[in-house]
Order: sequence, then C-alpha cells, then structure tokens
Amino acid sequence: MSFFVRTCMKSLLLIVIGFTVSVMPAATALELIRKTSSATIVIPAEAGPYEKFAAEELQTLLLKSTGVALPIVADNSQEITPAIFIGAHPANAALAAKLNEFSTRYDRFAWECKNDRIFITAPSNSALSYAVWDFLEKTTGIDFLIPGEMGAYIPRLDVLNINDRTVLEAPAFDFRSYSINADSYNPDEHGFNAGEMFRFRNRFNMWRALDPADTYGWLGSGHSYNHFLPITRYAAEHPEWFNLQADGSRKTTPENGWQLCLTNAESAREFIQNAIPEIEGMKARGIPEERILLCAGANDTVAWCLCEPCQALRDPDGTWSSAVLNYTNLLARELAKTHPKVKVLHYVYSDYGRIPSKVAPAPGVAACITSWTADGSLAVNHTASMFDPVKNAICKAVGDYFAAHCRGIMNYGYYGHYSIFVPFPMVRQIAG
Repeated sequence: MSFFVRTCMKSLLLIVIGFTVSVMPAATALELIRKTSSATIVIPAEAGPYEKFAAEELQTLLLKSTGVALPIVADNSQEITPAIFIGAHPANAALAAKLNEFSTRYDRFAWECKNDRIFITAPSNSALSYAVWDFLEKTTGIDFLIPGEMGAYIPRLDVLNINDRTVLEAPAFDFRSYSINADSYNPDEHGFNAGEMFRFRNRFNMWRALDPADTYGWLGSGHSYNHFLPITRYAAEHPEWFNLQADGSRKTTPENGWQLCLTNAESAREFIQNAIPEIEGMKARGIPEERILLCAGANDTVAWCLCEPCQALRDPDGTWSSAVLNYTNLLARELAKTHPKVKVLHYVYSDYGRIPSKVAPAPGVAACITSWTADGSLAVNHTASMFDPVKNAICKAVGDYFAAHCRGIMNYGYYGHYSIFVPFPMVRQIAG
C-alpha cells in the first residue's frame, strides 16, 4: 500500500502522509532469518551516525520480532552473504542509481531483495531510516500505531522469508506532521523521546526530521495573523489593517472576532517583513528555501471584514473563501520578491472552506485542506475518507480544485486531536 496510513489508529496524523511507489514483481524467496542461522547487516566501513542508526533500528526490531540478533559489521566488501547492505555501501550503487532515475523527490528511498541479499538505500539520512521502517512494515507486518513500545505492533515470527522484489518510493507530500505533543513521552527508544521516535518512524519531517538537516520548516502556526501582525502592536497606528465591523468601526482589540482586512496590501507587506527574519533564521539552520513553509492561516474564528473591497470578494455561497485566499495571494506575491522558493500556506477551513469563485491561488501558494466538520465549511464526515466522493463530496471537490491550482496541498485530519488518542469529534464519529 502506498500510504503509510493503514489503520484507524494511523489516522492520528495531522497531515496525511502519502508516497508514490514502484514495486517490481516477486520471484524467488530468501530465508532471511531462522533461529539457527541469519544474515549479516552490513554498513559502510566509514559509516556515518545515521547509517549506524538505521542498522540498529533494523537489528532491534527484527530481534523483537524473531528473537534473532543479526550482527552488524562495517565492511565495504560486496561478497558477504546472506547480507543486508545499508546506506552508501558500494553494494547499493546500482539500486541508488535506479532510485534516482525513478524520482528526484527529497525523501525518496529504495530497498531490494535479490537472491541472497537485501539492499536498502536513500540519498538523505532521514530517508534511509524510512527505507528500513518501510522494509520492516512490508516484510514482517511491524506497525507503529501510537508512541511508545505499547503502541508498536510487532508480530512474532520464527522464520522470515522475503520474496525477490524492488521497492522504489518517493513522497507525495513534502511536508508531513501530526498534532500529538511529542514531548509528553518518556525518552526510552533508541536515544529519543518515544513521541519523537513515533514521529520519525511515521516519516514526519515538519519542525524536526530524524536528521535535523532534512527538516522542513514551518513558520507561524495554523492561525498566524496574530503571530506576524499582532493586533496589540499595530491596531492603534493602523486600524485600517483590521476588520471593519457592522457599526463602522475597526476591530482594534484582541478579544474574539478579530481578523485582518483581507484586501489591505500594506499590511501584507508588513506581514512579510516580519516573516523574513524567521525565514532567514531557518536558512541559517541549514534549511533551504524550498523546504520552508510560511503559514498564512486566518485567526481561529470566522473570517470576515465588512469594508467594500472585502465585501466584493464574498462568494455567492456566502463564504469568505475568495477573500481569505486574496490575502494569502497578497502575501505570496510580496514574499516572491525576496524569497520566491518559500511556499505560502493557505488554510481551507471554517467559513472560508469552499472553492473560491472570485480569486485563484497565486504562484507560490500551497493549500491545507482541513477535515473540519461544520456544514458551513467542508462538512467532513469522519466515518469516511476525507476525499470520499460520496460521503465527503465537498471536501473532495475542494481538494481536487486546490491540487490542480496550487504548488502543493496538505491534508489536516482531526484525529488524535491535540493529545487525545481518540477520533474527534466523537459524537459525529459514533453517530456515523
């Protein structure tokens, strides 16, 4: 299966993970492990820390599953057999070339079983471990459901037979994360907090990848208007930047109900000026622009402004989808002047969760499709897939639109909401 989300428990993801996959047909079978004999895990003679980490993950998880501890050796010989070659070992050169022909996506990886050898490789340190975990999931049935050892499903196997096959994978979603507080678990797995290990084993890379150099950066929060243009800082001098109310006044206090004026280009310029130092900070940490995402999500309330330009952008269905996208576009055009490779994320949510009828996404805009349930938004039925064409026809239509018009899309699934490992909202889930 090409999605890492395979069970209801796997719906704990904030952003659904998808990988495109090429699997070549099976042929002969390799008996990799038996109680009386086993293969050797081989890493390069000058293996780096992440090659060692990947080998240790393979060794540890196979031990838990089979009771057999495969030895790890550092040796550039290609003659060892039976063997599992890890990382930049010379034996993996042919598979690495095949992978590079298959895809240039950053987190691509590959593994291959051929005769009495297994080859596992990837161009990035984090993706090398992704390859190991994918190999284990597909060959042993190991699965990582919730953080911690109790959340790992590890089948007990006496014999592990693997058919000849080649697996080439590349991410369908560049930015991947989830909404569980990873810091709330004890540091008890392979040198990492168990929540962090859950993040890594499920191929998350937002905020922190296994190797920090592979991280995708997220600036702001899901609702970031106040992060970059705090009302307490700007309202006194620039009341016109904030939403016009029914009584003719501008919202200038931070109580519920404030938004930005969604057509004000001056505030968009200030927004970007405030974001640029954070972008540069990420670049200083080694994160390139193409792996940085600037969140342009409206405040977490209905989005509206009653000024005439904003009213003109209100959609015929009564939503503010075009108006909110208009402000995202202002940000994207401003940011493109200095940082054209940074993506600007547009939230599709609340009363701006429909297809915009008056504005199309500007170049540089990516979209986050939320699985919000309200009828005035995407009306998602959590008893079915977010993009089920029958039960979630609205969400599917919206997702198809933004996938066709943006530099990329994300899925925000409301499962495992915050730190609770249950579907949310429970009432609708049960009623369905």
